[in-house]
Amino acid sequence: GMYENPKGHSCEKRAGYILDTDECKKTFLDCCNYIKTIRDKLKRELHLQLARSDLDKDFVSDKNISSRTQFPESWLWQVEQLTNRPNELGISSKTMHIFLKDSITTWEVLAVSLSETKGICVAEPYEIKVMNNFFIDLRLPYSVVRNEHVEIRAILYNYWDQNIKVRLELLHNPVFCSASTSKAKYRQILDIKAKSSLAVPLVIVPLQLGSHDIEVKAAVWGSFLSDGVKKKLKVVPEGLRMTKTIMSVVLDPSTKGA
Repeated sequence: GMYENPKGHSCEKRAGYILDTDECKKTFLDCCNYIKTIRDKLKRELHLQLARSDLDKDFVSDKNISSRTQFPESWLWQVEQLTNRPNELGISSKTMHIFLKDSITTWEVLAVSLSETKGICVAEPYEIKVMNNFFIDLRLPYSVVRNEHVEIRAILYNYWDQNIKVRLELLHNPVFCSASTSKAKYRQILDIKAKSSLAVPLVIVPLQLGSHDIEVKAAVWGSFLSDGVKKKLKVVPEGLRMTKTIMSVVLDPSTKGA
């Protein structure tokens, strides 16, 4: 029963040709059905692999996706001298060239000036909005305990006016036990509706103490849209259980009083 029948007969039909005992027929049938289940499973897995490989052709390669890594809450602390001559309104200006950090957010720029003649002046806040039609928000806790199961979330945002198909990848890091391995990244193919978001839970188990990288990447099918996020996750040691014996004293003034 371990070999496939050239004529394509079922296990039941093949068992009917056996002229031996019923126990022999049952053993043959169990063995034949077992190996058929394995063959069917392998065929399905091969079909899925071929389908995924065909689908991957229309996604941007993860090697071509640059991950965002800088997410400070505040930055650009610097002092500048306004040396240009004031204009007809008495205003002196200076042009600064800076690169924004990687956060998808609205930055608020605050400026305070100090002058010998006019004292201290505070400018109105100036907003700089950073936006993308598709991006990832990787939600991590402040710290996790070593060897404990932790669920992190990758939230995918779609601000397009159409539904999109997205491939999400969790990159392998040997200091974490996860569905991603050194041989194969963990991947999901997801459908996200227009003007909506989707939260994807990812389970990891931290194995080493310290701050370690968690990196996810995503690409939109049939498009050059993609995003990647890499953040540090702090892993702390397990707590130690300690037992202390506290001496108890009985206060009884009636018998031990002065």
